[in-house]
Amino acid sequence: APTFIDAVRMVADKTGIALPAVGSPGGGGAPVAPNDASGTESRKLTDLGNATLFRSHHDEGVFYDPSADWRVWDGRRWKLDSDGEVERRAYRTARSLYREAAQTADPEQSQAIARWALKSQSRERLNAIVAVARPLMAIDPARLDAEPWVLNVQNGMVDLATGNLLLHDRKRLCTRLCPV
Repeated sequence: APTFIDAVRMVADKTGIALPAVGSPGGGGAPVAPNDASGTESRKLTDLGNATLFRSHHDEGVFYDPSADWRVWDGRRWKLDSDGEVERRAYRTARSLYREAAQTADPEQSQAIARWALKSQSRERLNAIVAVARPLMAIDPARLDAEPWVLNVQNGMVDLATGNLLLHDRKRLCTRLCPV
């Protein structure tokens, strides 16, 4: 009969989640839960725990703008999420819990994580990931488009003080893009 871990691996395969092999980096059954928002204890199997996991997976690609809504990096600017990208990332976060369950050495803890993974895929829990992550990933709107000497254009960013064309840079928090 298949073990519980075998069952988790089968679910992970069916949902498209690649699990590392035992003995590979990140594999071997070691718990992989990141720290909670305070960084002082293991992430809990709660909405806040899922939101913290969401942040750790996606903080380079999305943030919450309290004056508008979620913003997503498109390679040139932080655009408003108009096509559900944040929700799709929440789905991936919930499904990633199966990987965590499979990598957990303690069978009891692994079962608890797998049960939470299943619950986390409900509409209520997915909505909670997005809602609870808002304050964790919020950026002060005053920081957006705050560099008056940078013009964001299709092929880069123009430093208006020097005339140099720079690479697009997510850290500059540009939300506008001139069509030139």
